[in-house]
Amino acid sequence: MSTNNNDRYAFILGAIAGAGLGFWLNSERGRTFRRQATEQGKELGQQASHYAHEQAHYAQKKASDAYEHGKQLVDNFTSDLKAEASKTTSEAEKTIEEARKSFSQGMDKARRIIEAAREEAKK
Repeated sequence: MSTNNNDRYAFILGAIAGAGLGFWLNSERGRTFRRQATEQGKELGQQASHYAHEQAHYAQKKASDAYEHGKQLVDNFTSDLKAEASKTTSEAEKTIEEARKSFSQGMDKARRIIEAAREEAKK
């Protein structure tokens, strides 16, 4: 039974407090308080909105800067890679040309040796 009585007292006390608060909020001071609370809430909302816009702009700028930096890095890498590939191709072409010359010289030397051996054989 005591729990039921406590619940009743709590309900009655809550009802009295709610009614008192309702009367106070409906009084001149209460209306002034609500008006000030509403204005302050709007002001805080505007400040939060302004801050959110600033942060979104900041994040967008940072993302754009990061994209541009990444793009520049890729462009530099591509340029360096092309230069290195061109250098390697030039070196390979030079090596191939040297190999052709060396092979041609070797073939000429072999012909001379064979012709000299033929001439020797004819004697």
